[in-house]
Amino acid sequence: FASCSYLGLEIDPRVKMGIVDATSRQGASFIISRAYASSPLFERFERKLSQIMDAPVVVTPSTTLGTLSFMQTFINEGDIVVLDESVHNSVQLTAATVGKNGGHVETIPHNDLDALVRLCEQQEVSGKRLWYCIDGIYSMHGDFAPIHDIIALLDKYPNLYCYADDAHGMSMLGTNGRGYVLGEQESLHPKMVVAVSLSKAFGMGTGGAVVLPHEEWRRMLRTCGPTLIFSTPIPPPMLGAGIALADIHLSDEIEQ
Repeated sequence: FASCSYLGLEIDPRVKMGIVDATSRQGASFIISRAYASSPLFERFERKLSQIMDAPVVVTPSTTLGTLSFMQTFINEGDIVVLDESVHNSVQLTAATVGKNGGHVETIPHNDLDALVRLCEQQEVSGKRLWYCIDGIYSMHGDFAPIHDIIALLDKYPNLYCYADDAHGMSMLGTNGRGYVLGEQESLHPKMVVAVSLSKAFGMGTGGAVVLPHEEWRRMLRTCGPTLIFSTPIPPPMLGAGIALADIHLSDEIEQ
């Protein structure tokens, strides 16, 4: 449990064989940037993850690097990044980079939606977008974000968006183990983005994924995300593991 591999999937024989098969076909590494060439295993893996999430998905080298690519691609001049004070350190670190794009960062108390509402009211006529950054399940305290209340605010305030890091909810909750944040809604809200970890309960030991509400947003992140262009991609052996793990998630077995 302390390792965060809550389901023990990394020792499943099918996962081990997925690694062996991918290694025998493609070797230990495929280090070319995905902006130029990509292992066909990526397409298979992302397609299966999209089935799990019922939304477009971009696989990233880690959850942190996925968040960094998102911040650099989607936070524009004048946008305000609103951090829950308990949001994961990776989100806080990457939010610190948005200044060069003209973005601004605010921090509000933990799960204090009244403070969020005040910011929304202040910016209602300015046209500035506010990105409220949260954890689905907070890693330091184990408590939950009030997803339904946040969705109500997304519906009320046109300029409010949400970025949720659901690293600890992935595989533990929701249909096909899609996580807490996605499990609390019938489909991903059109103004919400969810990042998940593939290295914890999912069982892959590496990687992350960003779940997006629109195919165009997926294309933008995939094409323009700097850490996707310049970082070494996940190696074939671990993609083989990911495909085997995705098949387990897409089966009834994940519930058991």
